[in-house]
Amino acid sequence: MIAVISQAGLGSYPVSTTKIKGENAKELSGYFYLNTSSPYGSVFLNNLELTFSIQIKDKAGHTSQTVTLSVPLLSGITPKSPPGGVFEEMELGPIMVVLRPPSPTGR
Repeated sequence: MIAVISQAGLGSYPVSTTKIKGENAKELSGYFYLNTSSPYGSVFLNNLELTFSIQIKDKAGHTSQTVTLSVPLLSGITPKSPPGGVFEEMELGPIMVVLRPPSPTGR
């Protein structure tokens, strides 16, 4: 899995790749996760909006179409579970990015 995360005011983080384990390689059903703890603290994470662009690449080097998601990080919100029976509750791996606070100048 190839993930590119963009953050307003900072641009794109380095590309994150996550190897998908053999038992999940034929058919994906589960979730990738982003650890939101940061050496910069977590106060800046409230109301932060990230854009995720994700592709799957097979052993032969073929890539899927890119899926782009806009993800707001909000405090005080109770997360909703996905609809039952649609996705397996299986961890597929981490997105390896350390989030940084936005620049005070907006750049």
